Amino acid sequence: MDGSVSESVNRQTITDANFFADRDIRDWPRVVVFAGGDALLEVGKGYSDAAQQDVQVTLFSSGYHQFLYANQQDWLSGEFNLPRFAQLKSSRGASSVGTACYTLAFDAAVLVREISGFMCISEAYRFPEPLQPIPFNYIGPARFQGFLKTVAETVCDPESMLPAFRHEGFITKSLVADDSIYHMIYLALAAGREPAEVIECLPDFDISNMRENIESFVKRAHGRMNAAGGIVPGPTAASTSAQALHDMPRYEGGGRGGQERVASSQPIVSPEVGMDPGSFWKIIQETRAGARDDEHFLRRIVPRLKKMSPDELMQFEALRSKLGAQAYSWALWGAAYLMTGGGCLDDCFNCFRAWLMSQGRKTFENALKDPDTLADLDNPGTLADPDRLRVIVREFEEFMAAASEIYETKTDDEMPEAVYEGVALPELGERWDFDDGGEMKKRYPKLFAKYHEQ
Repeated sequence: MDGSVSESVNRQTITDANFFADRDIRDWPRVVVFAGGDALLEVGKGYSDAAQQDVQVTLFSSGYHQFLYANQQDWLSGEFNLPRFAQLKSSRGASSVGTACYTLAFDAAVLVREISGFMCISEAYRFPEPLQPIPFNYIGPARFQGFLKTVAETVCDPESMLPAFRHEGFITKSLVADDSIYHMIYLALAAGREPAEVIECLPDFDISNMRENIESFVKRAHGRMNAAGGIVPGPTAASTSAQALHDMPRYEGGGRGGQERVASSQPIVSPEVGMDPGSFWKIIQETRAGARDDEHFLRRIVPRLKKMSPDELMQFEALRSKLGAQAYSWALWGAAYLMTGGGCLDDCFNCFRAWLMSQGRKTFENALKDPDTLADLDNPGTLADPDRLRVIVREFEEFMAAASEIYETKTDDEMPEAVYEGVALPELGERWDFDDGGEMKKRYPKLFAKYHEQ
């Protein structure tokens, strides 16, 4: 018995965690939703063929969203010194508290022949280890299904959720998870902790300069939760949230062009504090580490950006814009000309610089100093024909626009012009002839040998 309570061949809601381990994922409907207590675990299947399957995992919590909405006046009023939080527009719906994209390997023999650097971890999942430790870029289906069963069992128990969402917890090691202070406060209260005990559940946060404010906030939140009747445990609470299920994002990946669609009513939830260059590069590195190629990177980065608050999106876009300006030089433009097969005009060079960012901080900074180091990458891009290797960068226009488009979806406003203040492209100086083979070979000996048409 899989606990099915609905719906169609493309979507099924279940209440039995054993479904994830007992039924081959290839036989699942396109979307499976596990309703456990206050939490909802959604698993959506995207691109697949005989050898592999792309899957997106998202955790939602209707109780957390209601908690945030009920208490937002405390951080919006300015009465307390509290970490920032984006205003919620509605008390309806369910907030995303964790998400990740994975690729499963059904036929490792085929994939190892086709994909450079293929590595798959297929060992049975054992709690609380990470689902996909680096450097593995694929997962065996049995391991993935065992992980989902463990997640489903965990979200049914508020007491288990507390350690799972700690900074090094079971869920945060495998998903881009909301391990923020507000989520931890909510989990502690949902597990029945008294206000004084809630503070002891926050060892990952430095609250020394706002402890009294946090304590006051927790007392008020505890009183409001009790007045509202608390959080009702068990599958009944989630099963009655039909509207929340209806309003959720859907993974619409019927093929390689499939994308996640976020309903317009999706709440703005991301109480993370600030973003600096280190945080920017951490997002890029973690996304790149789990991606098998550039196309897969683009499919993974967008869900991660969707979890950010509008303020974080502004900061991310400001950093992306500044880094793009740093990479604006004839030296890198010449490298782009070689690597993209020639004829790299303005739009192409814009996309190339976005592609360069996606390769990670070390590659980016090394290329600023010496563009010829890009020849050391393991054959990025695609072999367009047997005699000419070239990097395909035009799809990175999507990466360049992602933060702005997601910001607009969340706020109904365009990305503020202030984000780009102080960012100016440098003077390029005198250009040399990119079609002069002798000059290009002298300036880029390794790139010329690797990418120049023979």
